[in-house]
Amino acid sequence: VEVWLRGVIGSLVVGVRDDGTGIPPTGLEGNGLAGLAARVEAAGGRLSVAGGPGQGTTVAATLSVPDGAA
Repeated sequence: VEVWLRGVIGSLVVGVRDDGTGIPPTGLEGNGLAGLAARVEAAGGRLSVAGGPGQGTTVAATLSVPDGAA
């Protein structure tokens, strides 16, 4: 498992990547990632989820950072 936190001009990206079984091609089920996406979007950010069967999964949240904050 890899976890990271990166500052990019105007935003902060936090993510996690694993080498597990990946996400099924039919999409996500349940409330876990949907709930996470809703919380990230409520904070003005966006959530990306990537991966596929046998490829592991990467989940990253990108949040805006106001000017002068840091």
